[in-house]
Order: sequence, then structure tokens, then C-alpha cells
Amino acid sequence: MLALRPRCLRLANTHRLASGLAGLAQAKEEAAKAAEWPTALRAVLPFLGLVGAGTAAHAFYDGLWVPLLRDGQSAEKAAEETQPLLDTHVAAAALKHLEGGEVVVVDGVLSGSLLADLQRDLQSLASTPGGLLPNPKVQAGNSEVRTDRVCYLRDPQSFSPSDETGQVPLGGAVLQLCHRRLRATALALEAGSRDMSRKRTFVVPAWTQLAQYTDGSGFYKWHTDGLEQGSGFNPFGWYFWLQRGAVRRRSITAILYLNEEDWPSVAGGALRCRATVAALRGPQPPTANGVAEILPKGGRLVLFDSHKIEHEVVATRRDRWALTVWLHE
Repeated sequence: MLALRPRCLRLANTHRLASGLAGLAQAKEEAAKAAEWPTALRAVLPFLGLVGAGTAAHAFYDGLWVPLLRDGQSAEKAAEETQPLLDTHVAAAALKHLEGGEVVVVDGVLSGSLLADLQRDLQSLASTPGGLLPNPKVQAGNSEVRTDRVCYLRDPQSFSPSDETGQVPLGGAVLQLCHRRLRATALALEAGSRDMSRKRTFVVPAWTQLAQYTDGSGFYKWHTDGLEQGSGFNPFGWYFWLQRGAVRRRSITAILYLNEEDWPSVAGGALRCRATVAALRGPQPPTANGVAEILPKGGRLVLFDSHKIEHEVVATRRDRWALTVWLHE
């Protein structure tokens, strides 16, 4: 029995050594596997960085460079060929009301004879194939928010995308004049701010949006024209923040109505705003329960803060035309 004891001890030691070596091998294997993740991560990080930078660059290009910075103009440049719709005195009064959170309405900025000539341009445009297209939301399959048809007037020529021909020239001489005078209004507003506490400097996009709401179907539900949500601290939030760059920089919404001067209330199509209205020229629009109702009377100019003023277009019972420019800061 005593002779077997050393042998048993040697076997036990050998077993412990084998177990230890096996454990060490397993530990080394697990450590090697754990080390694979940092190595793989280091290998893929440059690719992920490249993809992220490319995505951010595309969002900036699509959201700010193309719609605004590429061909946006100073207010002085936008007014080179024509006169603004407002003089400096009225523009200064308008800015004071805008800074107070009010909607500004100015009637009679277009003459009756010019409005009459304008109707011919509008009817010609409406009958041009590809001249007016469904708004972007409808094109994306959402007809619950807005139902207008739009085109975009540009300088030196007006173009709207067309699936068949690529570009379709739009707009007669009178419509082009309205386009230029609406953009030139930025200069009057800049001049009107000289004696105020904050000097305003605007970037004016090269285009204006012409929208047609058709009889019996035109509406646009409550919304604001500026950015409605923050970016958040996540990749999707930052992408949205970059992609909506031009929308973030909107400051003042300017709408010029191109309809006939006589627009009865029974025709609908009113612009409703949850704000007080300052009528600088013309009758004061009615207000009920904090909601003002502004009829789209031809020759009427409406100005409001793009980010603060919530508004909607109610259903119209006759064709309704509105030309809009967003002044950016």
C-alpha cells in the first residue's frame, strides 16, 4: 500500500497539470476571440466613418446647398431688375409687427389691371402639360396633409421638372414680374430694419413656389413653415438636422395672392392663422377664438414668422393661386 502512494501522487499531479494546461489553453482561446472584436472594429471604423461622412455630405448638399446656398442671392441682388412690393416705410412697420408675433396683411400691392392680365398667364400655365405637378407630399403617397399642385418659378427662366421632357418653360411676362417683385421685397424689409434694434440680412432663394388649389379639393392642414423638431442626439436626428438645413434657416414667409380682387368668403380657401393680424392696408380680417381668417384676395401680401405662426389653408370652392417665397437668415 505504501508503495502505491507515490504513484498515486504522481498521477494526481499529472492530472492537475493537464487540467491546468487545458484551462490555460481555453483561456488563451477565449482571449484570442475577445481580441478579434477590437481588431475587427478597428478594421471597419474607416469604412463606417466614410459612409457617415458621405451621408452627412449628401444631407447637406440636398438640404441646404441645392435649395438655398448654390444660387441664393442677397436682397440687393434679388431687387436688381424690379421694385419691391412694399416701400421702406411700410416694410419697417411690418417688421415691428412681425417681431411682435403678428401676421401682417397688406392689400393692393398689385394693380387691378395687372391682376386681370395675370389671369391669362395663370390659365395658360394650368393648361400646359407638366406645368403644374402634385406637391411633394402627394407624390410620396400622402394626400392627407395638402392637395395643391405646384411649380417653381426661377430666374432667369422658369422651369418645372417633367418626366417626359426634362424641363418645361413656365410663366408669362406678368407672372415673371410678380415673381421678381415678391423676391425683391426682401430689400425693402432689410432697409426697414436699419433703425430697429436688430438689422436684418436676408438670403433670397432663386425660386418662388406657385401653388394652385383647385375647386372642391384644395386644402393644407395646420403646420408651420420652419423646422418643427430638434435633431436629437442620434444619427437619424443629425441627418434630419442637416437634411432640413434650408428649412431651419427660413425666417419670414411671404405670400402673394394672384387671384381676382373680388374673393367672397363663401368661396372658402382662407388662410387661417393662430395669431393676431395687423392689417397695414385694407380691412382687418375677422378673428374668432384666437384664429384669424385671411381671404386670398388678389393683390394681397401676407407676411409672418416662418417658425412661430401655425396656419392652414381651408378647402376652396374656386381655383386659388398663391405665390410664396421664404426669406432666410
